[in-house]
Amino acid sequence: MKIILLIFLTTLTFSFTSCSNSTENNQTETISDSYFVNTTWLLESINGEKINYPADYKQNFIIFSGESDGFKVQGFAGCNNISGNYDVGDHNEIGLVNIVSTRKMCSFSDLENRFLQMLNNATSYKIEGYVLTIKKGQTEIAVFKDAKELQSH
Repeated sequence: MKIILLIFLTTLTFSFTSCSNSTENNQTETISDSYFVNTTWLLESINGEKINYPADYKQNFIIFSGESDGFKVQGFAGCNNISGNYDVGDHNEIGLVNIVSTRKMCSFSDLENRFLQMLNNATSYKIEGYVLTIKKGQTEIAVFKDAKELQSH
């Protein structure tokens, strides 16, 4: 009888521990997913090259809006504003589609062209802390940082 009771208590304890860990993992994923949207992500580097912005230059950024808004993306490419749509899949897969931009002339067109190409090549993303990394396959193609976190440091 004592052995059966011991087995029962061990099984019950294991069940609660498993549920607790599962809930914590789901909560972390939810926080990460909600952090992805409605955050202003400032561009830090493209293809491993840190961007050194001139003093009078507005930094490139993107903002993803959530499902209720229809998976929209908007931002600033260096000279022109951009907007479009994105799709997400399992394992943080992402595809940016129908990206359009205004057509102002500016002297920073090289950075803007690389930024737009990066958006078209994106296949996945990863968030660690306040850093968003965009990848094409296994290759990191852009790094962004949360604008609010940068302002607080």
